[in-house]
Amino acid sequence: MSRKKILYVTALYDGGIGRHVEALLAYFSREYEVALASPNPPPLPDGERYRIAYYNLLLGGRNVPFWDGGAMLRLVQLCREFQPALVHAHGFKASMLALPAAALCRCPAIVTVHNFPAYPAKSFLPESFFNGALRRFDPLVSRYITVSEALRHFLINCGIDAARIKTIYNGVPGVFGEPGFVPATMRTFRPPAIIHIGTAGRLVPQKGMDIFIQAAAKLASKYLRGRLLFFIAGEGPERENLEKLRNNLELCDLLFFKGKIHNMDAFFSGLDIFVLASRSEGLSFSLLEAAAARLPLVAAASGGIPEIISHGKTGLLVPPEDSEALAWVLGRLVDEPQTRIKLGTAALEEVKRRFTEKKMLAQTSSLYKEIFTAEKEREKGKISLVKQ
Repeated sequence: MSRKKILYVTALYDGGIGRHVEALLAYFSREYEVALASPNPPPLPDGERYRIAYYNLLLGGRNVPFWDGGAMLRLVQLCREFQPALVHAHGFKASMLALPAAALCRCPAIVTVHNFPAYPAKSFLPESFFNGALRRFDPLVSRYITVSEALRHFLINCGIDAARIKTIYNGVPGVFGEPGFVPATMRTFRPPAIIHIGTAGRLVPQKGMDIFIQAAAKLASKYLRGRLLFFIAGEGPERENLEKLRNNLELCDLLFFKGKIHNMDAFFSGLDIFVLASRSEGLSFSLLEAAAARLPLVAAASGGIPEIISHGKTGLLVPPEDSEALAWVLGRLVDEPQTRIKLGTAALEEVKRRFTEKKMLAQTSSLYKEIFTAEKEREKGKISLVKQ
């Protein structure tokens, strides 16, 4: 008996979306025949890569799907050749391209919403464009997955039926408590008086890296120079501007850009505090990874972040855009090592309870089966009508 086929489509194969899709590919390729259409191949282990068909999807740089007519035609061709039982699109741009292709081939489609579609302060298109597009393409979507309740409410406010939206939180691999697992806090060998504070993410405006740098400057001025060191992991179009800001604030010897890091465990192991100053956030994968490393978390209360952090219990929240508040809270943690340990331990327990990859995969599998069952019943109904 042939296995059902699933086609995954994504335009952005980086950051949290990339790690999320990698987990789906590795897991569901054992049960289904899977393929990925994206601008980059998945960096899977050799033992798993052979099970996954990869199709290069050439996409333009800007977030305007209608400029990518060639990519949409390519997806139509792929759907006709691969004949998937389900198309699973990740992200706004991928969805706008994949949904018409799936509809033309009469294939059900799921859309996973990882982020808010537009960051209004920097988007050259108005937010109403994205909201209107969601409503226009809605009839082509079988079900939605949102990675946070904040995103679920956003879709509902755009007019999407709540009954067709399921929140499935991002999950990190279950390394907790395995032999050899060592929490990040105070793991590295360096003078205990030196505190390492870091953040991670794409260097784009919505991630608030400039707010982190401004807070670092305010904080550094209150302590002996060199006691606090700051680190940014990630790449993106804003790097040059952020480096200029760092230089203007005279932080060249205190704040370091680490670029794209493939081994995030090593990055987290060198930190004492993890910060996320995002202006807009669906549900941060980096925040979950830092919590899994037992790091104390400090983050802006934007998007889905408050669904991870319970203020004062599993981390500390600050208002978005407020570098002064961020610096004050970080100063508190610098001066209170026991609070750092307490918050880091609580964050780890919260991730183990609510944000595991195993749980995310099980919930996604259940949704797939719901859709396959619904399609089977629909086909039975068509056959019955024909017989009558």
